[in-house]
Amino acid sequence: MIAAVTVLLASQTFAWTVKSRELVDVEVSASGTLTILLSAPGTPAPGLYHWKSGVAEPTKICAIIAPSFFSFNRRIVIERIHGEHDSLRLYDAANCAVLGHIETTGRVMDADARGALVAAAVDYPGEARSLELYTKRGKRVAKTDIGRNVELGFAPDGKTLLNFDLSDAVNALWKIRSLDRVRTPLWMNKDEVTFIPGAQYVKHYSEGSLSIVPWSTGKPKYTLPVARTVRVRQLSGDGRYGVVHQRLTLTDSVAWLDFATGTRVQLGEGSIDHAAINANGTKVAWTQRGGLLGDEVTVLRATVGPTGAISFEN
Repeated sequence: MIAAVTVLLASQTFAWTVKSRELVDVEVSASGTLTILLSAPGTPAPGLYHWKSGVAEPTKICAIIAPSFFSFNRRIVIERIHGEHDSLRLYDAANCAVLGHIETTGRVMDADARGALVAAAVDYPGEARSLELYTKRGKRVAKTDIGRNVELGFAPDGKTLLNFDLSDAVNALWKIRSLDRVRTPLWMNKDEVTFIPGAQYVKHYSEGSLSIVPWSTGKPKYTLPVARTVRVRQLSGDGRYGVVHQRLTLTDSVAWLDFATGTRVQLGEGSIDHAAINANGTKVAWTQRGGLLGDEVTVLRATVGPTGAISFEN
């Protein structure tokens, strides 16, 4: 079984609470600076925020008025603007600089961006749903028909596009830049393989165990026995450390986990929106929902030492 390190939460943690109806997403840099994304609608001041270590509260970097989300590699913020014809606006998550603008003639169902390219699943009234590939300047370079259920993303190596939604009962990969269908690796078709935002790894559940698997090889690097209710939110750069979210009977829990030793450090309990970890596995952050209407979201952060000792900034 997983070795457990139980740590009580500090009575006063370094936290920031906002009103938000949508998921509050966070990303942690190597230094511990948080990037916080508040998406419209349902929050008074949507946009991108940076929260430096040792500072009392975040600083707003820019306003992003329409619904927004991180790209799968967590480096770009994608704003999805609904209108007679939907459009996408891209921002650099590091400084909120505008990177590009995409105009479509349909309704954008999902999108992802990586490097110089943007992929979008576009729905046209009375027509098949399309997978479309654009440059950041809005030039369409490829288009193909896809199924009705789409959760879109670039593969960890950026060489293919994937449909993470298996409701159409097929693993689908498309080659960059032609969007020709390509065969999925055989290891991807075993049991349950799912992807981890921002990581070069995927997670593989099988018979009560969880493996961390490099996309480049398909061979497990770490394997631990865990409940199927454990969800890996993010990993460190080498795949050893992760922040995991588990649904319990009456609440959720979030924990830091060392996949090499099985050491698990409890971070908090409640209604968890999201959790993140930095590249070396020492800084963690998570968002926890509360309030009578469920629209109060608290952003918390902590440092975890090599042995699993945890400290909160006061």
